[in-house]
Amino acid sequence: PSQRPYLRPYTIMCVGGDAGMLECLADAKSVDEVKKETDGFTSLRDYFERAYGPPTRMMRGQQQQPLSPGSPSSVPPPLHHPGGVPAGGGGVGTTVGQISFEQAQDNFLRSLVGYSLVCYILQIKDRHNANIL
Repeated sequence: PSQRPYLRPYTIMCVGGDAGMLECLADAKSVDEVKKETDGFTSLRDYFERAYGPPTRMMRGQQQQPLSPGSPSSVPPPLHHPGGVPAGGGGVGTTVGQISFEQAQDNFLRSLVGYSLVCYILQIKDRHNANIL
């Protein structure tokens, strides 16, 4: 897989000396929207597991935790997304509904790296969960 940050260029049209219009990213959700719209939201990892299924491989240094006696064995229900894929899902080279946890995680990470680099280079401030896509 590619190790490059993922950046999606979008259209900006200047309509005056101090005004412009931006292309709307209709299928993007902010972190804040994900947190508010997901019942029982606890973490982005939990969200990704519910949306894309559990990871198919263990991360380095991670060990499978057995359930302790008396702990709840139920997990939150999978997230329902119209069309089978969460907003922003799919990624490059994937088929709708066939994206794995690892591919979704990689897409998110590469997109976040690109976004962070552009914000740092251009010195864009006021970043918070409501305006991070």
